[in-house]
Amino acid sequence: MTSVFTMTATLSVLLCLGLCLGQRMRTQAGRPYLSASKGPLVPLGSSVTLRCGGSQWAKSYLLEKEQESGTIKIIKEKPARGEVEFLIPSVKAKRAGKYYCCSRHSSVLSECSNPLELVVTGLHDPPTLSALPSSQVTFGQQVTLQCHSEQWYGMFTLYKDGKEIERQRAQPHERGAQTNFSVWAVSPAHGETYQCYSYHSDNPFMWSAPSDPLVLRVTVPGTTKEPHLTQSPEKPQNMTSSSPSLSFPQAGILIGIPVFFILLMLFLLFLWHRHRQHKTKLRNGGQEAEAKATRRSDPDGTPLEETMYEDVGEDRHIEEARAEDLVAPPGEDPQDVTYAQLNLNSPKVGVKDLPTSGSEDPSVYATLR
Repeated sequence: MTSVFTMTATLSVLLCLGLCLGQRMRTQAGRPYLSASKGPLVPLGSSVTLRCGGSQWAKSYLLEKEQESGTIKIIKEKPARGEVEFLIPSVKAKRAGKYYCCSRHSSVLSECSNPLELVVTGLHDPPTLSALPSSQVTFGQQVTLQCHSEQWYGMFTLYKDGKEIERQRAQPHERGAQTNFSVWAVSPAHGETYQCYSYHSDNPFMWSAPSDPLVLRVTVPGTTKEPHLTQSPEKPQNMTSSSPSLSFPQAGILIGIPVFFILLMLFLLFLWHRHRQHKTKLRNGGQEAEAKATRRSDPDGTPLEETMYEDVGEDRHIEEARAEDLVAPPGEDPQDVTYAQLNLNSPKVGVKDLPTSGSEDPSVYATLR
C-alpha cells in the first residue's frame, strides 16, 4: 500500500514538472507574427505571400487555418530561417478565412500568432458609392456616403484610402440593399478617396468587388484653392501638408483665446503684487508701533527694566545722603557727637513730654552736647 502511494506521488510530481517545463519552453520560444504582403484584402485569382517569424528558439514554423467547424488545419510547415514565407499563387474562395502562425521548438509548439483575416474580394458584383448632396462639400457641412447594391447583401464596409473605417448592416431597398455613412461636419481631413464593399453575414471573408472610387472634395469659404485635389486610388495625395486659410470668425477665435489667457495672467500678477504690498505695509506698521512703544517707555531708547534699575539706584543714593545729613551736620565732627534714643511710649519720672508736632516715629534722635 505504501509503495503504491509513493509511486502515485512520484508520477504526480513528474507530470507537474513536465507541464511546467513545457510551458517554460513555449514561453522561451516566443510568440511569432503573421502578415500578408499585399494586405488582408486579396482580389480573387491573385497571389499573396504570408510572412511568419519572430520566434527566437523556433526550429520550424507552421501555417494553420481555422475551419468553419472550429478545427485547425495545418497548411504547411517550413524550417525556421529568420522570416519564413508561405506563397499562395492563386487565391480562391476557399482560401479566405483566419490564419495563424505557430513555431515549433523540438516537439513543443509555441504560442501562436494573432489571427490574420484573409479576405478574398471580387466574388460578387461591386456596389455603387455616391455622395449626397454632392461630392463637392463646403467646410462644416454634412455629407452622406450612400453604398447601394442591386442584390441583397447583409453588410457594407466603407474604406478610406485603403483603410477600413466603418461597417454597417444593410437596409432593405426596392432595388436591393443600401446603407448610409454620414459625416456630420466635414473638414479638410475628410477630403479623401472612398470605396465600399458588400458581403453576406454568413461569409464574412468573401466580399464583392470594390465600388468605383469616390473623391470627396472639401472647400473652405474665403479661399481660392481647394484643400483637396483630384487623386487616383492608387496614389492618394497627402492632405496634411497643405493647410487652408481660416475665415475671419475662426481666426478671431484662435487669436482671442491666447489673448484671454494673457490678460488673465496679468490680472493674477496684479492681485499677487497688491497682496505683497499689503503684507509689507502691515509688517512696517507693526515695526513702527513697536518703536513708538519703546520710545514711550524710555525717551533715550533705554529699555524700561534698565530705567527702573537706574531709578532705584538714584533713590538709594538720595536716602544715604539724607542719612548722612542727619548723622553729621555740617561743621561738626562726627566723633564729638553723642546720640541717645528716647522712648516716648513709656516716659519716666522727671522727663517732660515732648511736643507732638514733628515726626510720628516713636523713636526720636537728639543731639546731646
